[in-house]
Amino acid sequence: KANHEKDRSEVKILKESIVEKDTTINDLREDIDRLQNNYNEDEKRRLNDEAIIKTIKEILAKRNSELEKAKALIETLQQEQALASEVIMDTADQGKAKDVDISKLLGLFV
Repeated sequence: KANHEKDRSEVKILKESIVEKDTTINDLREDIDRLQNNYNEDEKRRLNDEAIIKTIKEILAKRNSELEKAKALIETLQQEQALASEVIMDTADQGKAKDVDISKLLGLFV
């Protein structure tokens, strides 16, 4: 009978140990699931951030291209203004534009 009580006591201890280990395993599984979810969320944010950065770079490249076109257009207009001013001055110097108000013509280009 003493052996029987001893065996029952050992079985009870083993059952408690199994329950504790199952609880620990379940806790570890929950921790792994939580970590995996956190990783997945971080990965989603990282991919979203990369997409936003790519879009911003594309917008900046487009703006730079537009600025370069605008600079080229301004340069062309300035060259045309200088040529027109030269023609007006040459015409005035030659006396062919007596009836033309040169200050008004020059005002068109300023």
